[in-house]
This record gives sequence, structure tokens and C-alpha cells, in this order.
Amino acid sequence: MAFMTKEKMGVTQLSRWGIGPVILHERYSFFKEIYADQTVIVSVEIDGCSEDSSIYRFLHKFYTPDGVHCATSEATGVWIDMMLRKMTTPPDDVVEAMNKYKTAETEVLSREDFKKFPFHPHNIDPAEFKELTPISKLGEFGLIKHLTEQFSLSNSSSELGIGDDAAVINPENKKVVLTTDVLAEGVHFNLGYVPLKHLGYKAVVVNLSDIAAMNATPTQILVSLAVSNRFPVEALEEIYSGIQAACSRYKIDLIGGDTTSSNAGLVMSITAIGMENEENIVKRSGAKPNDLLVVTGDLGGAYMGLQILEREHAVFLADPNMQPEMEGYDYILERQLKPEARTDVKGMLEQLDIKPTSMIDISDGLASEILHLSDQSAVGFRLYEEKIPMDSLTISTADEFNLNPVVTALSGGEDYELLFTISPNDFDKIKNHPDFTIIGHAVEKEDGNFMVARGSNQLIALTAQGWDAFLGNQQNE
Repeated sequence: MAFMTKEKMGVTQLSRWGIGPVILHERYSFFKEIYADQTVIVSVEIDGCSEDSSIYRFLHKFYTPDGVHCATSEATGVWIDMMLRKMTTPPDDVVEAMNKYKTAETEVLSREDFKKFPFHPHNIDPAEFKELTPISKLGEFGLIKHLTEQFSLSNSSSELGIGDDAAVINPENKKVVLTTDVLAEGVHFNLGYVPLKHLGYKAVVVNLSDIAAMNATPTQILVSLAVSNRFPVEALEEIYSGIQAACSRYKIDLIGGDTTSSNAGLVMSITAIGMENEENIVKRSGAKPNDLLVVTGDLGGAYMGLQILEREHAVFLADPNMQPEMEGYDYILERQLKPEARTDVKGMLEQLDIKPTSMIDISDGLASEILHLSDQSAVGFRLYEEKIPMDSLTISTADEFNLNPVVTALSGGEDYELLFTISPNDFDKIKNHPDFTIIGHAVEKEDGNFMVARGSNQLIALTAQGWDAFLGNQQNE
């Protein structure tokens, strides 16, 4: 203000010109305490200015009378047209006055310099300003109605859904396939980095993957939640938003469920229902010696995505000001946070005129699932290390963590790809398909389960080191 007064640019004069100064960014550095009644000498320098003087940056240094430098401030601003409320070029008198305070080091500024400011506008949905709604305000039945009112039935087998004491489904002369999974906070997911919408979506997908592994078509789900009072209604809306997205994506109906209170955070239980003609259903128990071992997609990505999330979460807990380093890991993060059930595989195999002899989904790791097929089919397997499909990002990220990429595929889990066996007579039908990889074959049970090491004939025994919820870590059987 002293500068403005000295250069005869008071409020009256600025009003005549129709302009005014606006500060966009200001910062300070303090070196020594300044008291309220202390005399301070302030220097004025323009250390940055646009070519037309519409943008300026003042530098002020604060000194005590004995020359001690106490503080420095920097203020970046613009001149605006008071009528149009837009940035404008100031009159010649203002430009002349500003030139007196420039030095040889004065930097030429432009609008691009605004991008260097540490803070930028980020608009939000005004709905975020609303007060969160406690679950107790709606009550159990009101909550269920609120969360499910956007769902509708689309499958002909869904005769009666939410609203009665029980749902009614018509299997239409098909076999009914059922599966259920429980997901518990702190055991199966960490809300420190798992978005609630993604959680709802994934909870559905992991169940649909089991239906797909039976070569059946998923048709309905039931959802039950146990939640503590720390979760508002809006949090549950997010979860159900993810559930609805999964229902839409896989053309399934939500036909019922339950909600209750919990003293231990969030627990989700989802039951999935599928339908299929009896002759099309595939079990774990049909593999025979010499059958080919086939897997869909690529493996290990979900586990490496989890490692990235755990690492960045640990960094955040140590220093909340640190920004997470997620750039470049999109594919493996999506594999962990938003996996997809391979319900498409059934149709692809039908087009190839192939019916698997046995099948399982990969939820606990490739090695663990091979052993399940071995146990149920009473056969052994030879898995070829060099044939295991892995994405390049999975491999490079494993290297970053000093992990063997093959181990992430064998033991990581949560890939939700399908592992199945087919007759060797079907080799020509599947050998060139881009989504299927032949990774081994079945042998006699007494020959055991081994991986053939890359570049040699060394046999490495397969052991189950996948996820075990009761151990809280990886199991080794």
C-alpha cells in the first residue's frame, strides 16, 4: 500500500482508470521474530513482470533499523478491469511507476507461470457438503429399501426379488449352481486404500468367478452386510453403487440379502446363483492323464498391484503429506482393485467346440489351484515355467520389489482367471487362441505335481502357498 500511495495510485486514481490490483499467490519466509511495536523497514522490488505489465510479482524484504533481515515475502498478482472483471494492461502511468522497481534480474512472466503455483482449483460435487446420514436414522428395513430401490429384475428366472420374506427363482429345467464368499475388513480388504465402490464390485466378481469355474451362467446374487456405526448411509451407498455396476455388467439380479450391526468394522457376505444344463457343468474332478492344462489371461498382476497399494499406504501412514506414486501401474492396480470374472470363457469354448474335463478359478494362486484339480481328479500335473503367462508390467514390478515373477503367479492369487484341462484331441482347436495358454499336462497321480524349470528338465515340487484367511498370511502345505 505504501508503494501505491508513493506513486500516486490511491483508490481514487485507480477508480478513474477503472483498474485494480488482485493478488493471486503470496508466500513468506521468516528468519527472526518481529514484535508488534517494532520499527521495520520494508524494501520494494519487482522481480517478475509480464511484457505488458498486466502480471507482476513484488518482492519485499523486512529489516530492523540495524540491518537485520527478518523476513521476505513474495506476491504475484494481476491488474484487472473493474467493469469486465478480467485481466487487463494497466495505463502508461502505472507501467512507468512499476519500471522504477525493476532490476536487471527481473523475470519475464506469462500466464504459464500461474501453473507453477502450488495450489490449483479442484471443484467438487456440492452434494459433498451435505451432512452424513447415520444408519440409525433409516433403521434396518428403511436402509435396505434405500439401498436397493434402484435395482430391478432382468432375468426370466428371477420371479420374485426384494420385498418379500424370500425370493423366488425358476430354474427353468436347469441345474442351480450356488456359491458364497465372506469378505471381512482387515482380513480380506483394507479400507485405507480400497475405494468402497470398488469393494462392492469386487465382492460380486469373486463369487461370479466361482460360477464361471463351473461352466455355468450367473443369474442372481444375495448380499448381506454387517457394519459398525462408523459407516454412514452414504458409505453403504458407495458399496451398493459398485454392486449395481457389477449387476449391470454381468446381467445378474440382486434378489435379497440382509443387514445387521457389527462391532468389528465391515463384513460382506455374497451368495451367487447360476443356472446351467446338467451336461454343460464342469467340475474339478474330470481331468485324466495326458489332458492339457490351460489357463486364461495372465497371472500375478493382482498380487503385484496389492504390493504397490501396501507400499504406498505404508508411506502415507509414515508421512501423510507424501503423494502416492501410482503412475504407470494402472493395469496391475485394476487387476487388484477391480478384477473381472471370466464369464466370457464359456462362450469362447463353445465356439471352439471344447468342453473342459475339469475347471477351477484362480483365487488363491496357480500352484494351489493345480493341487486342487490334482486332488479332486486323482491325477498329477507337469507345469512348465516358461509357459506361465505374465504381463510385462507384472514382471517389471516384481523385479522392482526383488520378487521372482513366477512366484507371484504361483502363489499371489486374486487373478480370477480360469484354469482348466481339455482332451489332447482339442489341441488344434485352442493352440492359437490369444486368450488361452497351454501351460502343462496331466500325468498319473503317483507321478506327483511338479513344475519343469525354465531352460532345464529340473522338477520343482508344487506346494500350496496361496492365501489362507485363518492364517492371515500365505499357507505352505
